Amino acid sequence: MKISGFAYIRNGLTYGYPFVPSIKSLLPVVDELIVVVGDSTDGSREEIANIQGDKIKIIDTVWDEEPRKSGKIFAQQSNLGLEKINGGWAIHLQADEVLHEHDQDEIINAVKQTDAREDIDGVLFPFLHFWEDYNHIRNTRRTRRYEIRAFRNTGKVRSYKDSQGFIIYSNPAADHKGQKLRVIKTDSAIYHYAFARHSALMTKSLTFSQILA
Repeated sequence: MKISGFAYIRNGLTYGYPFVPSIKSLLPVVDELIVVVGDSTDGSREEIANIQGDKIKIIDTVWDEEPRKSGKIFAQQSNLGLEKINGGWAIHLQADEVLHEHDQDEIINAVKQTDAREDIDGVLFPFLHFWEDYNHIRNTRRTRRYEIRAFRNTGKVRSYKDSQGFIIYSNPAADHKGQKLRVIKTDSAIYHYAFARHSALMTKSLTFSQILA
């Protein structure tokens, strides 16, 4: 069983996203890692290229400004990476999400166990949202408690909206309502750092779309 990882980033250094630790935390879990890098001007691509190992493949893209404004660019970039992987299972991390090194083996085992069940499509991960610093976790109705980050790579699973999650489409090329993935939960958490960055970044009046611009 081959596990493929995929991620995307643009100007991650400018906005203080931990995309390098994110990528490094995913590498031990996967057999290959596709990183879709938008037209960055801050050296983000070079940082990824300097990561040691032969699992990483960089896909260069130029962001379309129109879907960027609505946030749809995130799902678009995610799907570009998804289309390039060839493993039977896919694992996705966003640029502000990191896996704990102690959970890596457990995640691999969860995927292997799930692969044996034909009635399950993916794995649901709990999220820990750091808030303002590394000592506080936010847990409100406005924060998502779980997200699907691993799933069977059937060719019909796609990211949707502003990369909120993943949906099964009978025809991925058509624009219609998809079907939810059947999942099991794992105890291995994903650590979310978007709102634990430097105060100078957090005080900017930016939408989520603008943060990654």
